[in-house]
Amino acid sequence: MADTIYLIRGQDLDLTAVFNDEAGAPIVIDETYTITSSMRSMKGCQDSFALSPAVSDGAVTINRVTDDLADPKYVFDIIVKPSSGSRDITTRIYLQLEQPITPLT
Repeated sequence: MADTIYLIRGQDLDLTAVFNDEAGAPIVIDETYTITSSMRSMKGCQDSFALSPAVSDGAVTINRVTDDLADPKYVFDIIVKPSSGSRDITTRIYLQLEQPITPLT
């Protein structure tokens, strides 16, 4: 089941993702992994755009401002692949943005 993150436009998306092996133990993500992530609007047939995932303390982090995201709902995933072995992909993660009451300046 996909998770939904609820933010008010102007708040930063600040996400940490931990990947687990088959036994449920955390996988330590390091510089030997290739990490990719893309997001797209749920409105119509929009092209996806790349996010900038990073590694912090063995986990994947994504930090993204939301000021410039025009649509109310987005979907993204994260893919990690070690230098040898198979890749792991998160489930779809939804981002729901609400308009702030006070205008952003």
